[in-house]
Amino acid sequence: MLFTDFDEDVWKNQEKLLAFFLKKTCIGTDEVGRGCLAGPVVAASVFLPFGSAFFLRDSKKLSIKKREMVSKTILSTKPFVGIAFVHPIMIDRINILNATKLAMKISIRRCLENAKKVLIHRDTILCVDGNFKVPEINSIQQISIIQGDDKIASISAASVLAKVTRDAYMKSMIRFFPGYGFEQNKGYGTPLHIREIKKNGLTPFHRKSFCSGILDDSH
Repeated sequence: MLFTDFDEDVWKNQEKLLAFFLKKTCIGTDEVGRGCLAGPVVAASVFLPFGSAFFLRDSKKLSIKKREMVSKTILSTKPFVGIAFVHPIMIDRINILNATKLAMKISIRRCLENAKKVLIHRDTILCVDGNFKVPEINSIQQISIIQGDDKIASISAASVLAKVTRDAYMKSMIRFFPGYGFEQNKGYGTPLHIREIKKNGLTPFHRKSFCSGILDDSH
């Protein structure tokens, strides 16, 4: 990673980054749901309007109520956004890392398409949360930033929108897969969720590659 001069102000960090790389605009991308036993991995990519400045932080550090308030604030600025889902069947087929990269790639392309009338690629930098580059995104420069959702404003915004989007989706799935507590656990491996898997087995909404050990323990 080339850029290391971070402080607690995600907006100042983003301005420093743009100055360092001689860029004018920034797209941030992040994902949620990587460690879940059920449900999709969801990625968001966000290009915030010029002059934006409001409270942002890594979505994991916000309460549900605060996260939803921040999401509404982000959307009120009319950002250019791309959202992508990669579902369990694909996660099992290509593994979670590749599924994460695929979700990010699709979300980035959607964001770029939505912002094509105002975005100049050579003046834009793509900031990826993590320690990897997103494949097949070659039209703009990209850098990876570990824990970037707590350091760069656009990544923080992507983190919040991805989390709120995925949480709402998981809640909607309880009508099809009741009893697993998705409205509470969002697909993560809580004790209740694991007990229900052992009792009732897997649904098509579960990631089989993540749950094989749980089923083995139930016999």
